[in-house]
Amino acid sequence: MTTIFIVLFLIGCANDTTNKRFFKDKSLTDETLKGRNEFVKFDDKNYKLSWIDVSRNIITNEYLIEGETLTKWSSMFASRLFKQARVIKEVFPKYMEQIKPLIAVKPVFYKDYMIESENIVLEVFLMASDKSYYEYNLHIFIEAEDGVRAYQYAQKLPFQTSLDVSNVVKSRDSRLIQLRAININFYEN
Repeated sequence: MTTIFIVLFLIGCANDTTNKRFFKDKSLTDETLKGRNEFVKFDDKNYKLSWIDVSRNIITNEYLIEGETLTKWSSMFASRLFKQARVIKEVFPKYMEQIKPLIAVKPVFYKDYMIESENIVLEVFLMASDKSYYEYNLHIFIEAEDGVRAYQYAQKLPFQTSLDVSNVVKSRDSRLIQLRAININFYEN
């Protein structure tokens, strides 16, 4: 049984001050990583490692389509490793608490029973603070030997007064199969 967690919430992801918050001393940006050749194939596209952040025992790697930047992108793949966590309940409630002020509709929680452990699948629609676009996100949180892993696919959607997600969600099952199969390295530098 495939299970999905759906949340619609507003977030300031297009706001320059929000983006600057993530570029800390321990971050490597797309400019710094230009010579790197780490790729992830997802949704029939190749995504190149474009951003690394290591903070609070969390490794975050973001991958973009070659030629796109952290400020101008159409879709991205991201991975996070919560190194000190062993079970999802150590990570997911904290994550939900962080976004709680931004949630626009009551969330529904589901588990993914297609993998041996009880992993959580999360489908999220975000809106840029300037309302210039929506952002579709599909996450899976997985318990692994090295910590809790989270894999994320994100896609920008043009702003509309009535959000039509039919084209995005028709690829959900295929993307979930790909997310479940992902097992990639995490880069700290």
